[in-house]
Amino acid sequence: MKLGKRDIAKFRENYEVQEFGSFIKEEIALAVTFDEKDDVKRLRAKWNPADDGKGGFWSISTKRLKDACPHHNAAGEDCTVLEWLNEQKMIHSQMGMLTVDIRRNLTPRSEGSGFLTYSLTPPVGIDGNREGSTVLFQEMECPNSFPYIRVGDDFMTAADGRAKWDALVEKGYTRSQDEVATKVG
Repeated sequence: MKLGKRDIAKFRENYEVQEFGSFIKEEIALAVTFDEKDDVKRLRAKWNPADDGKGGFWSISTKRLKDACPHHNAAGEDCTVLEWLNEQKMIHSQMGMLTVDIRRNLTPRSEGSGFLTYSLTPPVGIDGNREGSTVLFQEMECPNSFPYIRVGDDFMTAADGRAKWDALVEKGYTRSQDEVATKVG
């Protein structure tokens, strides 16, 4: 994620205040200008450099949102980190793993007698051997009604799971033929 000063100004025009209960991931990407970097450093935010080495973004752990903020709000009163970030219109998006609380409450989604699990088999290389290992996707349910996907030891939203599935298919992974026959046909 790279945001320039103009991007941040535009983002802040339509900013929506975030409530603590709305966070499902362990990290939050922040919309911070260069002039504001020292303010977020005091919140113990961390810098995430871009892969190309040009720019990057600041993020903060959702665990810190209820902490007392070292800054005061606009009225000069004490506030939490979340309240201050909302006032500054800095909370951009969620990132990283699902929070521990959500992962703890996930249960495999079942249909009939089995769990809903799908697998993608890696492509066959020139030598006739598979290039990689099979990737399992398991549908999960949570009391908050959001659909989640488990891929190996990672838990992700259904949208992120679909993006991972699509990326693997683009690389040549295919769905197991046995699975296609039993679940689709």
